[in-house]
Amino acid sequence: MRAAVGRDDAPVLVDQEGGRVARLQPPEWRRYPAAAQIAALPDPLAAEAARLAARLIADDLAEVGITIDCAPVLDLPVREADR
Repeated sequence: MRAAVGRDDAPVLVDQEGGRVARLQPPEWRRYPAAAQIAALPDPLAAEAARLAARLIADDLAEVGITIDCAPVLDLPVREADR
């Protein structure tokens, strides 16, 4: 892709959040829990689990040259918002 645009530093983006929002899936990619599952953990475990999951996903993506994960900074659950 970078060769096609003629830039070795062209950004490569993917939305790899965990749970059902996983564009890259097993068996080639590790499965990560959804943010809601992590948020349901008691504090301070939830914060550490979120940090660890994000770090592991970032490492997976960096290994293959993906430079940006479009995971959200903040999602607010709103009943039936996805319908």
